[in-house]
Amino acid sequence: TLGAEHPDVATSYNNLGSVYKAQGNYDKAIEYYEKSLAIRLKKLGLEHTSTKNTQNNLELCREASGYNLPELD
Repeated sequence: TLGAEHPDVATSYNNLGSVYKAQGNYDKAIEYYEKSLAIRLKKLGLEHTSTKNTQNNLELCREASGYNLPELD
């Protein structure tokens, strides 16, 4: 009823990302955080607190997973 890009859908995706992160399933967590972020950027904008929250969650998850970290020699 609300549509696939409603901010409540973004909240659900963000929450799913948090569950997957807590389980250590970083790939799935990143997938859901990215879905949430895309909706929030489009519907709420860059400066909205919910958008910033999802950005933070995504970055923390990427750090925890070792995603895009420089290789050590």
